[in-house]
Amino acid sequence: MQFLGDADIDATIADASRLAAEAVARSVNRMDATRLAAFDAALQAEIARLLSDHHAGESPLVLGPDAFGDPFDLAALPLARPGTGYAVQYLDTDTLLDRERRCFAPVRDATLRALFPRFDDAYDAARLWVRAHPETPFPPPLAIVPAFFDDLMQRHVLIYGVLTQAP
Repeated sequence: MQFLGDADIDATIADASRLAAEAVARSVNRMDATRLAAFDAALQAEIARLLSDHHAGESPLVLGPDAFGDPFDLAALPLARPGTGYAVQYLDTDTLLDRERRCFAPVRDATLRALFPRFDDAYDAARLWVRAHPETPFPPPLAIVPAFFDDLMQRHVLIYGVLTQAP
């Protein structure tokens, strides 16, 4: 699976936007270097959006920053029980990605270490797991979710419960 941010994908986007921007600049004689650079940057952003968007219910061509859910700030969530970290959940299960073993384990597993301090850390771990498991369906059935470790029960808690792939 390919992600925005992969060197080959980013290079392809940059090449495509540069060629298009230069072609437009040849036709529009009022485009100075500053406007050309801004136009090129806007084209890159639009190409990335087109590649990673869900068009008419279709899967995206490449996975973008929302591949595992929209990025969120744990501290800003209005939760009855506050999350203490970000976890990568395999949808339709109560399993979370272990930070150290890089495998999924049930929340009741006493050896599970699933909390990441930052959303980006959880995203990077999910991305690495997907890369290591090419048999994973596209798009991958993973979500980054708020979670916490309950010291009394000695287990992780999924604040939103088991999330499903389909509503």
